[in-house]
Amino acid sequence: MAFPSSNPEIHLSTVNVANFVSIKLCGKSNYIPWKTQIVCLLQSHDLFGFVDGTIRFPLLTIAPGDDDDDEPEEEEEEEEKEKGEEMGIDEDYLQRKRSDGFVKGWIFGSLSDELLQDKAVHKLDSAREVWLVLEELYSPKSQVDSSIKPAEGIESKKDFSYYLQLYRASLSGDWKEAEKFLTRDTEASRAQINSLLQTTLHVAVGVKGKKGKHFVEKLVATIENDEDIAIQDSLGDTPLHYAARFGNLDAAKILLSRNSRLPYIHCLRGLYPIHYAAEYGYISVDVFAYFLSITEESIPYTDLSGVRLLNRLIHSDLYGNHSPSLNYSLFILPVLYCMYLFG
Repeated sequence: MAFPSSNPEIHLSTVNVANFVSIKLCGKSNYIPWKTQIVCLLQSHDLFGFVDGTIRFPLLTIAPGDDDDDEPEEEEEEEEKEKGEEMGIDEDYLQRKRSDGFVKGWIFGSLSDELLQDKAVHKLDSAREVWLVLEELYSPKSQVDSSIKPAEGIESKKDFSYYLQLYRASLSGDWKEAEKFLTRDTEASRAQINSLLQTTLHVAVGVKGKKGKHFVEKLVATIENDEDIAIQDSLGDTPLHYAARFGNLDAAKILLSRNSRLPYIHCLRGLYPIHYAAEYGYISVDVFAYFLSITEESIPYTDLSGVRLLNRLIHSDLYGNHSPSLNYSLFILPVLYCMYLFG
């Protein structure tokens, strides 16, 4: 995978991790919310590949438990070699190594003092090794597994490197490459393809514009069962949660055309897609207005869910600062908040 050139090191060194990750990981009790925040931080800087293994560089230490199947195929190795010759392999290696150090440092900075003193953690060489060890030690697997809706008849392959070509194509919105893979493996469109248990659809909705819209349209057309549009990842997010987070209105409309129940599926933290649209509403007011219009049932607006929604609207500066019609629609939320407090 090509290293993201949009993130120069001078920019990474100025990132205030505390603004993104407010939780100090202390064990299984808060692993899921911690992971949610750290994943958002890494994805927002195109660095998640350092922990899920999709960004590779020479001499990278393989984490314990990884097998030889994680190595690129011969064709990919030749491609990487040619790229390395063009870029200067030594410079490329050093740049990636430094960026990997930033990622590892960000993770270390979000750990409690007790965890950081654990030799099983602080003596590891790469961000991916740290990530895998933390996942193995503290991920409440039983809780996550019981909340996921896997596609019937599909067993996620343990070796996610099998899906690397499809994952890369989804990230870049390259439908031709994705189609080649899906032609060979027709069930891959609804399989969970990485350690976050994301499907191709989860990844694809992060690409906006005509290219992204075309990819999602084609991908959705390959999925026969409408329920498979609603498969949840390891955090319980559906593809519509991702569309709300990324402000991808085109993808949201395509998803809803296949499964109208998506707005009423919540993640492990009890958040509905409209919560994400509110939280990231500063990116696009129109996206939140759309989610408000399609979320007609009362469940996301009542009790604690309604309080969380109001909180996100205030923090994203949406509440009371936009069109009269939108403000009128949101007027009911403080009323619901009072009802929640005083029963």
